[in-house]
Amino acid sequence: MKLPRPLRAPASITRRPVSAFAGCYVHEAIGMALLPGSVRSRFEDDLWDMRGLADKPRSIKRHELTWNFFKIVDPKWRVVAKEILIALLAPQHDSVLECALALRKNRSPRTCNRFLRRFTAWFNWLTANGITSLDEVTQEHCDRFAAEEQWYVPKPDAAPVQAEPETLAESVRVVQLITLYGDLLSTDSYLAGFVPWDGQSTIKVVGGTWLRANRTPSVPDHLLQPVLATCLYLVNTVGPHLADLVERVRKDAATTKDLPRATLTHVPDLKHLIAQMHADRVPLPQADGRADILRISTGDLAPLKDLAWYRLAHQVGTSTIAGDYLREKIAPELLALAEDVGFENYWARTAPTIAREEDGALVPWTAPLSDAGVASMVANVLSACLVVTSALSVGCRRQTQTKSGGTRYRLAGRLIKGQKLGGVPDEWVVIEDVHRAVALAERRLGAPPGTALFNTVTLSFSLTRMRKWLEESGNRERRGLPIIPAGPISAQMLRRTLALSIAARPGGSQRLFLTEVEEAEQEKHMELTVEAFRDLKEGRKPTGPGARGLIEALQHVDAQLNEAAHHDPKVLEDDRHLENLLSKLSKVLHVGAANFCWFRDPSKALCLKLAGTPNAKKPLVGMCDSARCPQATHHRSHRPVWLGQVTLIDTFVESPRVAKGEKKRLQPERDRALRVVAEIDAASPAA
Repeated sequence: MKLPRPLRAPASITRRPVSAFAGCYVHEAIGMALLPGSVRSRFEDDLWDMRGLADKPRSIKRHELTWNFFKIVDPKWRVVAKEILIALLAPQHDSVLECALALRKNRSPRTCNRFLRRFTAWFNWLTANGITSLDEVTQEHCDRFAAEEQWYVPKPDAAPVQAEPETLAESVRVVQLITLYGDLLSTDSYLAGFVPWDGQSTIKVVGGTWLRANRTPSVPDHLLQPVLATCLYLVNTVGPHLADLVERVRKDAATTKDLPRATLTHVPDLKHLIAQMHADRVPLPQADGRADILRISTGDLAPLKDLAWYRLAHQVGTSTIAGDYLREKIAPELLALAEDVGFENYWARTAPTIAREEDGALVPWTAPLSDAGVASMVANVLSACLVVTSALSVGCRRQTQTKSGGTRYRLAGRLIKGQKLGGVPDEWVVIEDVHRAVALAERRLGAPPGTALFNTVTLSFSLTRMRKWLEESGNRERRGLPIIPAGPISAQMLRRTLALSIAARPGGSQRLFLTEVEEAEQEKHMELTVEAFRDLKEGRKPTGPGARGLIEALQHVDAQLNEAAHHDPKVLEDDRHLENLLSKLSKVLHVGAANFCWFRDPSKALCLKLAGTPNAKKPLVGMCDSARCPQATHHRSHRPVWLGQVTLIDTFVESPRVAKGEKKRLQPERDRALRVVAEIDAASPAA
């Protein structure tokens, strides 16, 4: 973060008499909703409880949403920290927009929680060094604070350790933030014109290199290959059978939860059941280690100590067989059956066969399972789903058909990084294996749409548990799976491995990935071109310098469509025929934030003329001046963008803190935006 150099240093700065956030609830100031029944913290409170934020990320910890400003010794500096943190969380707040140097990118509560700790350290350091007002702060104070923050003691009686540049950078950053938000502060601020470290970037101050370099290691191939092979087998081969079993277990639990307890009247039914089991040679259901205060371990019934009594009870319509007297009534029959056929877990006694991974030999997909065994297998297969999703994809599943007749699989979720709290809806194209893994997780959990499928867990712990389960249960050997070596694997490491794989294999994964991107882009451009055609047919015309040329091109397509309808009237209802006619036009479409560029003639492109690259094959959309370029058009979908520009400029123009010269410079921009909005309204009267 580089700050502007001071032009002058007057004695003091004019501050707000009252905080811009005085009397506000914190969640309202940052524009976020609370869950019903949550604590509503006010700006003036020294303890902010934001655990009830409705759109908080699932990964954030509870302590990161409880902010204690009371730890800052000086009360007026608590207000400074509060005002800056709200500004970081809500950069589009009207009062924050008036700060010319304020950061415009949303920060997350997790980042701001770290900033609060740094603010606390900075302000309390100033207090300990006899500073009572921020206008007393000099560069010497900043240097001394940074030098002391560079060293820390990791634990009592240990030697001091030098902090990483990234850690020190946050301490430097909070010292500099006070300069950026000087216009917002109400209780204290630096001298006007004072910029810590003379506006140098944070990286240069701490003596580091590029701080955002990714240090997450990739997963070694000797570990990745057996992990992926095992997880894909569990998802694709074992998973469907397990999902069927889970549904039966759920159904059984639903039908037996309200059954009455067995009484003497049920003894004949129980004896009949036992006789039938004896005749069919069905083993008694084995207990699974669940807590059972009535379990028998001594006496005449000791041979039945491993019997799951509740399973027998369920088969005669009761919940349990409780009491020694009742059990003794059926003991002779049970003892005879136990001696003859023994005990066996209740679930999956007749499991279908699957092919072993190693040699393809057919084996039962599982040995008989107890309730606890089912739960254990479910947990480990769900971990396999998470590994496949993390390693092979970039929510919920979506499946679409491409124009060529193929199938595209997508995951719909939310994009978090760089977005406002809660993120924005987004989609990722994934391979079929990931689609199946998420489908299995949905089915295994029985979760409604939109519910998070994977808990926030340590993947390394889940894989350690999976290794142990595969070996101790015999499932690895039974299914011919490879041995998974010991070693750390995290979700971040898997994502890093995938990113490096895509980047390092041009013509392979990278080419396939780019092909997917290009195909999706072409589909979107076709959709927008068809929409422009439909709009013109319904009287909503494009505007802008390129509107006339686009209208002529669309009218030519319309004439071709009508001509074809003379021979086959069905073409008017056939989107494929229309798309074929519009395909050439859609291929030259380039989408800008506030306009469309129809790049049919590079020699007419204003952006290429300004950049001095007339022979370029693509426009420079970021340099587009759509009010002057003869190939740019405005459509009704662009109206909110231009209207938002007017609103933003009005905020600055109405602010008494913005210089008159700056207001005068903004006026032509505002007039142009209003003119574009008026043209769109005039061309689309129905809208």
